Amino acid sequence: MMGLRKCRNFYTLIVVIAGFFYINWLLNVTDWSRLEKFEKRVRKLRLRQDSVEFELFEAFDQDQVIQTNGHFMLIGAKNLPNNRQNVLFESNNNEILTSNELNSIFKLIYSSRAFLMDINAIENLVFDDLNQDSVFYKNKIYNASSADFSSGILDGQKHNLLTFGIKFQNFKQLNQALIDSLIPKCNFFQMSGAYSNLDILTSLYIECKRLTIQISIVYERGNFLWIASDDYQVNKETQKSFGDRPRAINNFDLIQIVDKRFNFFLVPSDIDKFLFEYDHSVFLECNRDLVKKNIQNLGSKHQQDLKKNKIIAPVLEHISKSLESFRKHYWLAGGTLLGWYRDCGIIPFTQDVDIAIWSHEYDDRIKKHFLGNKIVRIWGTLGLLNDSFEFRLFNDKFTFDLFLVYKINQTHQWCGYQVKRYKFRRFLPNFENVCSAELLNSKYMVPCDPVKYLDKEYGPNRWQSPQSKNYTWTNVVFWRNWSDSDWPHSIKYYDKNGNLLKNKILEYVNKFQTKNLTSIPDD
Repeated sequence: MMGLRKCRNFYTLIVVIAGFFYINWLLNVTDWSRLEKFEKRVRKLRLRQDSVEFELFEAFDQDQVIQTNGHFMLIGAKNLPNNRQNVLFESNNNEILTSNELNSIFKLIYSSRAFLMDINAIENLVFDDLNQDSVFYKNKIYNASSADFSSGILDGQKHNLLTFGIKFQNFKQLNQALIDSLIPKCNFFQMSGAYSNLDILTSLYIECKRLTIQISIVYERGNFLWIASDDYQVNKETQKSFGDRPRAINNFDLIQIVDKRFNFFLVPSDIDKFLFEYDHSVFLECNRDLVKKNIQNLGSKHQQDLKKNKIIAPVLEHISKSLESFRKHYWLAGGTLLGWYRDCGIIPFTQDVDIAIWSHEYDDRIKKHFLGNKIVRIWGTLGLLNDSFEFRLFNDKFTFDLFLVYKINQTHQWCGYQVKRYKFRRFLPNFENVCSAELLNSKYMVPCDPVKYLDKEYGPNRWQSPQSKNYTWTNVVFWRNWSDSDWPHSIKYYDKNGNLLKNKILEYVNKFQTKNLTSIPDD
């Protein structure tokens, strides 16, 4: 009888343990299936976003799986502990990975569609000439035989960091594959970071002796990619390419490469463009607290003009993509910068869009591109290339001003402002690089210290509350009149096909000329 009771107790224990593991598995599956349902729902909302007005900034589902900020949907946002206690698997083993063990990790990374995002590694990639008869050529795989990502980075005493990125929708597969592999020589850390009022999953670190593999989660935000920051530190000497600060990069295609050890990797197809974008990828958020404050104080007067935004958005995106294709640094300036930072959108009563680029980066490809452009064309220019130059772009509905900015010294720079024959200068704080920001679901370049820039333009804190009239620039100074020799060259008009309108130019120039001219110089 006692033996029968012991047997029953043993079977009961087995059933309880099995039930525990089943429930745990079921909860995990349910969590991911719920995410997939939300992803489908978000896609439907995106298709209807022209007619759906999302609740502003802090609307999120009860289980905090997704969140909207009025501009985009961030898939997968979940509250997570922002510390290194969230350990998937921890090992006290102090052995160095073998090349074969590292190759097996690379295989899991590649099969999960994770891609190489390490700036140092990508900068040094050199592709061999393709042999059209090789299997690599036929399968569109690029041979990088000089790269060695396995034994090469395990040699020596230095601790290396290798960074990959992975789209959130592919992370589940990689996460499970790495857990199943149970690599005994490495620690696995899931990290989280701040987004609005949530902590979201940001990255996975595989920490081994002499090597840490960082896998940053890449979120689709608007029509670009966004990577959050986390507080993981490799060591004092190692600087992270991603995860150090929030960063953003435009969507990019991937190509396959194979290294010296026949490891396969996915990398950005246009490496030069990827490196250019990384240079200004530090991401800044608009000031949501100011938006809330102004909406509370002004109500409907501060709401976005959706019709105007629809006109501006595709044209502004075309201008930015065109300048980026020429590898030019630009930034949202004037009222457009103010609208992004203070209103998280476009100022409803604005009359134009302001964009700036450095004069030393300008070349004639810009002018050739926009002359007669079917999306937005040059209808006029003001100033000379070395003095107060400005493009006036037009799409039959709205004006887009593209200013050249001239550096003075380490602290100041300026751009021109022209009224009739008078030329003014707008003095701005100098800076050496730009950052990225989101406006109307697209990524644009902005000054990395927008508050300092706006304080210089409008006066300290005077720009924080919207004014539809009686506002002034505090940085505009009258400079001088155009000379008789420069005046005929300082203004030009063009037709829709990019042809110079000499008669129109002559008529305008003579209005402010003491002695009438009979001809205008060629373009």
